[in-house]
Amino acid sequence: MPILLNMQAIAVPRFVHEARFSAPPEAIFALLAAVSRRPEWTPSKMHLELVEGAEALAISSVCQWKVRRGGISQRIVTTFETVEPPSRIVERQIEGPFPLWRHETQLAADGQTTIVQDVIEFQPPGGMLGFIVTEKRIQADLHEAFGYRDEQWRRLLS
Repeated sequence: MPILLNMQAIAVPRFVHEARFSAPPEAIFALLAAVSRRPEWTPSKMHLELVEGAEALAISSVCQWKVRRGGISQRIVTTFETVEPPSRIVERQIEGPFPLWRHETQLAADGQTTIVQDVIEFQPPGGMLGFIVTEKRIQADLHEAFGYRDEQWRRLLS
């Protein structure tokens, strides 16, 4: 889907992940709303740390994260643009290495389970970092990270 970036419509890379959990949307949303717990379901090699910000999810709240990958530390600041319990969250990077990073999570009840769909639209960083943090690497890292998240959520929800 083309989006506006610096007043130009461009096609941006997208990562889409879907998973099903044996829990109601409210239980999944409660995990997402506990922002300070996010490092628990992020692979340890990413060294994710909430430096400052909301302990819990709220619209317009801002979080400052520190992540270290491949020996490179980055400061990332995000804000929550949309919070619609228990069905939808949109988080956007407002400072950090990516010219664009928008993460939308949608939850839908399906019988006794919940389908969680994550869509991340991003633009890889430029400069020297862009030679290392390529679209292909970002896609692979996201695939691994969401697989890990799913495992951790299943453990926490059981």
